Amino acid sequence: MAKRGRKPAHDLSKVSCPNPDCPDFGKAGISSIVSNGTYTTREGKTRRYKCKTCGGSFCSRSGTIFEGLRAPEERIISALKLLAKGIPIRKAAEILEMKSDTLRKWLDKMATQPEAANKRLAKEAGIAEADLAALWDFVKQDALRQRAILWRKKCGWKKGWNSGYE
Repeated sequence: MAKRGRKPAHDLSKVSCPNPDCPDFGKAGISSIVSNGTYTTREGKTRRYKCKTCGGSFCSRSGTIFEGLRAPEERIISALKLLAKGIPIRKAAEILEMKSDTLRKWLDKMATQPEAANKRLAKEAGIAEADLAALWDFVKQDALRQRAILWRKKCGWKKGWNSGYE
Protein backbone atom coordinates (compact mmCIF):
# COMPACT_ATOMS: atom_id res chain seq x y z
CA MET A 1 0.00 0.00 0.00
CA ALA A 2 1.31 3.49 -0.87
CA LYS A 3 1.98 6.22 1.67
CA ARG A 4 -0.82 8.67 2.22
CA GLY A 5 -0.56 12.44 1.84
CA ARG A 6 1.29 14.73 -0.50
CA LYS A 7 4.61 13.71 -1.94
CA PRO A 8 7.46 16.10 -1.10
CA ALA A 9 8.04 18.73 -3.77
CA HIS A 10 11.78 19.01 -3.03
CA ASP A 11 14.66 16.63 -2.45
CA LEU A 12 15.44 15.81 1.19
CA SER A 13 18.06 13.16 0.44
CA LYS A 14 21.03 15.44 1.26
CA VAL A 15 19.58 17.00 4.42
CA SER A 16 20.69 15.72 7.82
CA CYS A 17 20.01 16.75 11.41
CA PRO A 18 22.70 19.17 12.70
CA ASN A 19 21.94 18.42 16.38
CA PRO A 20 24.89 16.42 17.83
CA ASP A 21 22.65 14.98 20.57
CA CYS A 22 20.21 13.48 18.05
CA PRO A 23 20.56 9.78 17.15
CA ASP A 24 20.09 10.77 13.48
CA PHE A 25 22.90 13.37 13.58
CA GLY A 26 24.67 13.59 10.21
CA LYS A 27 22.59 10.82 8.60
CA ALA A 28 21.40 12.16 5.27
CA GLY A 29 18.43 10.80 3.36
CA ILE A 30 16.48 9.34 6.28
CA SER A 31 12.74 9.75 6.61
CA SER A 32 12.81 11.59 9.94
CA ILE A 33 13.64 14.93 8.26
CA VAL A 34 10.60 16.81 6.97
CA SER A 35 10.10 20.22 5.42
CA ASN A 36 8.92 22.84 7.90
CA GLY A 37 8.12 25.90 5.78
CA THR A 38 10.19 28.71 4.31
CA TYR A 39 11.38 32.18 5.23
CA THR A 40 12.58 35.07 3.10
CA THR A 41 16.21 36.21 2.93
CA ARG A 42 18.12 38.51 0.59
CA GLU A 43 18.80 35.53 -1.67
CA GLY A 44 15.13 34.61 -1.84
CA LYS A 45 13.20 31.95 0.00
CA THR A 46 15.10 29.59 2.26
CA ARG A 47 13.70 26.29 3.42
CA ARG A 48 13.39 25.20 7.04
CA TYR A 49 13.44 21.57 8.15
CA LYS A 50 12.38 19.61 11.21
CA CYS A 51 13.81 16.42 12.62
CA LYS A 52 11.04 14.14 13.87
CA THR A 53 13.50 12.20 16.04
CA CYS A 54 14.74 15.05 18.25
CA GLY A 55 12.10 17.66 17.39
CA GLY A 56 14.72 20.23 16.39
CA SER A 57 14.09 22.81 13.71
CA PHE A 58 16.88 24.04 11.43
CA CYS A 59 17.50 25.79 8.13
CA SER A 60 19.55 24.77 5.11
CA ARG A 61 22.66 26.59 6.41
CA SER A 62 22.63 24.94 9.84
CA GLY A 63 25.69 22.84 10.46
CA THR A 64 27.63 24.45 7.58
CA ILE A 65 30.38 27.05 7.56
CA PHE A 66 27.78 29.67 6.57
CA GLU A 67 25.60 29.19 9.65
CA GLY A 68 24.61 32.54 11.15
CA LEU A 69 25.87 34.59 8.21
CA ARG A 70 23.38 36.61 6.21
CA ALA A 71 25.31 37.28 3.02
CA PRO A 72 25.02 35.08 -0.07
CA GLU A 73 27.40 32.13 -0.07
CA GLU A 74 29.01 33.24 -3.35
CA ARG A 75 29.94 36.62 -1.83
CA ILE A 76 31.50 34.99 1.24
CA ILE A 77 33.47 32.55 -0.91
CA SER A 78 34.75 35.34 -3.17
CA ALA A 79 35.85 37.37 -0.14
CA LEU A 80 37.72 34.41 1.34
CA LYS A 81 39.28 33.71 -2.04
CA LEU A 82 40.72 37.24 -2.10
CA LEU A 83 42.01 36.89 1.45
CA ALA A 84 43.57 33.49 0.74
CA LYS A 85 45.52 35.01 -2.15
CA GLY A 86 47.12 37.41 0.34
CA ILE A 87 45.11 40.58 -0.23
CA PRO A 88 44.70 42.61 3.00
CA ILE A 89 41.30 42.89 4.64
CA ARG A 90 40.90 46.60 3.88
CA LYS A 91 41.69 46.13 0.20
CA ALA A 92 39.40 43.09 -0.11
CA ALA A 93 36.60 45.02 1.62
CA GLU A 94 37.15 47.92 -0.78
CA ILE A 95 37.02 45.59 -3.80
CA LEU A 96 33.80 43.96 -2.56
CA GLU A 97 32.33 47.32 -1.45
CA MET A 98 31.69 46.27 2.12
CA LYS A 99 32.88 47.06 5.62
CA SER A 100 36.17 45.58 6.72
CA ASP A 101 34.60 44.70 10.10
CA THR A 102 32.11 42.43 8.34
CA LEU A 103 34.94 40.72 6.50
CA ARG A 104 36.83 40.24 9.77
CA LYS A 105 33.74 38.62 11.34
CA TRP A 106 33.44 36.23 8.39
CA LEU A 107 37.11 35.37 8.67
CA ASP A 108 36.87 34.74 12.43
CA LYS A 109 33.81 32.53 11.87
CA MET A 110 35.60 30.46 9.23
CA ALA A 111 38.74 30.18 11.37
CA THR A 112 36.75 28.38 14.10
CA GLN A 113 36.13 25.46 11.71
CA PRO A 114 39.06 25.47 9.26
CA GLU A 115 38.68 21.83 8.13
CA ALA A 116 35.12 22.35 6.90
CA ALA A 117 36.04 25.70 5.38
CA ASN A 118 39.07 24.20 3.61
CA LYS A 119 36.99 21.41 2.12
CA ARG A 120 34.31 23.77 0.81
CA LEU A 121 36.70 26.48 -0.42
CA ALA A 122 39.10 24.08 -2.09
CA LYS A 123 36.22 22.40 -3.91
CA GLU A 124 34.22 25.46 -4.99
CA ALA A 125 36.77 28.26 -5.28
CA GLY A 126 39.82 26.26 -6.30
CA ILE A 127 41.99 27.68 -3.52
CA ALA A 128 45.15 25.72 -2.71
CA GLU A 129 45.33 24.01 0.70
CA ALA A 130 48.67 25.74 1.41
CA ASP A 131 47.12 29.19 0.90
CA LEU A 132 44.25 28.35 3.22
CA ALA A 133 46.56 26.92 5.88
CA ALA A 134 48.65 30.10 5.77
CA LEU A 135 45.52 32.24 6.08
CA TRP A 136 44.24 30.34 9.15
CA ASP A 137 47.69 30.55 10.76
CA PHE A 138 47.70 34.33 10.39
CA VAL A 139 44.15 34.56 11.75
CA LYS A 140 44.95 32.38 14.79
CA GLN A 141 48.07 34.43 15.54
CA ASP A 142 46.10 37.67 15.04
CA ALA A 143 48.81 38.72 12.59
CA LEU A 144 46.78 39.89 9.62
CA ARG A 145 48.57 43.26 9.64
CA GLN A 146 51.90 41.47 9.12
CA ARG A 147 50.31 39.50 6.29
CA ALA A 148 49.20 42.76 4.66
CA ILE A 149 52.76 44.12 4.93
CA LEU A 150 54.09 40.97 3.23
CA TRP A 151 51.52 41.36 0.45
CA ARG A 152 52.47 45.02 -0.08
CA LYS A 153 56.16 44.12 -0.29
CA LYS A 154 55.40 41.37 -2.78
CA CYS A 155 53.31 43.67 -4.98
CA GLY A 156 55.35 46.80 -4.39
CA TRP A 157 54.40 49.50 -1.93
CA LYS A 158 52.17 51.43 -4.32
CA LYS A 159 51.42 48.88 -7.01
CA GLY A 160 48.16 47.17 -6.06
CA TRP A 161 47.74 49.52 -3.13
CA ASN A 162 46.24 52.60 -4.73
CA SER A 163 43.97 53.73 -1.90
CA GLY A 164 46.57 55.52 0.21
CA TYR A 165 46.46 53.22 3.23
CA GLU A 166 49.82 53.52 4.88
